[in-house]
Amino acid sequence: MNFPPNPAQAQCALHPSAPATLTCSRCGNFMCADCADQGLAALCPTCRKLTGAAAFPFTRDDFDFGRLWEHVFEVWKRDWVMLSVVTLVGMILPSVLVMPLSFVAGLLQAIVGAAAKEPAAMMGVAAVTQLFVMAVAIVGQAFVQLGMARVMLDVLTGRPVDLARLFSQTGKLWRGVGATFIFVFLSLLALAAPMFSLVGAVLAGAGKDPSVAFGALGAGGLLLLFIGYGFVIVLSLVWLVAIDELAFSDCGAVEAFRRAWTLLDGMKWRALGYAFVGGLVMFVGVLACCVGMFPAFALTQLLLTGFFLCLRFGSTLPAPPSA
Repeated sequence: MNFPPNPAQAQCALHPSAPATLTCSRCGNFMCADCADQGLAALCPTCRKLTGAAAFPFTRDDFDFGRLWEHVFEVWKRDWVMLSVVTLVGMILPSVLVMPLSFVAGLLQAIVGAAAKEPAAMMGVAAVTQLFVMAVAIVGQAFVQLGMARVMLDVLTGRPVDLARLFSQTGKLWRGVGATFIFVFLSLLALAAPMFSLVGAVLAGAGKDPSVAFGALGAGGLLLLFIGYGFVIVLSLVWLVAIDELAFSDCGAVEAFRRAWTLLDGMKWRALGYAFVGGLVMFVGVLACCVGMFPAFALTQLLLTGFFLCLRFGSTLPAPPSA
């Protein structure tokens, strides 16, 4: 959880006979497992009392939507202004990276298009520049998602909102890029297979009764819809949980995907439900003259990260290095 590590042989400040397992992120005092609420709290009992913070109160075997929503909403009401600022900055960052590059790529394509005699040269430049822009977009998306996950994890485990924490995951950036690349690659693969089936069905029906071709087209479209897009929706949930796992612990991109799949075992329908509620919250935020989009997105992020913590605490996965 990125809590400060404790020195070897350190003892709990409140229970001198107990070995310390964590260090309070506010005052620096050593905490034993009981004081850290078995790893659910980032602050010691004294700091939790002073700040009004509390350990995350749910585990995999003890949570439901009503209680989690109430808890997340209370956290959001307390810090909604700063959470909205974090969200605003997080949304702007990828655009700051991608928009200038897109402009330069378009300019380069125009120059090459005017000078090149062969259409293949222009197509090659266009392909290379677009791939480069896409790669930068993936890097920016991974950076923002990791930073947002870190901020939300902090807030839900008792720490104050800190904008600087949005930039604290640079050491894990390439792991996040790897996880995002896996998501994009598998999504394209999932959509490509039904698309090829669709094209094949249409070609097979060419020159025959039009009803046969249209029937093949409809069957292929349903296959694309239910198999391709269905898989991508599930995969997007796995990716979001994998990003949270990367911010929460210290593992690689492939391992994060494996852990995410394990955490979602038996929980995928519930995850879809939480994602649906998050989508409704964001829709309402957009309707509020777009200004409400930032606090609504922050609330959605808190809800989904809270759901991740519910799945993570009480699971059989390894504890974070500092726990």
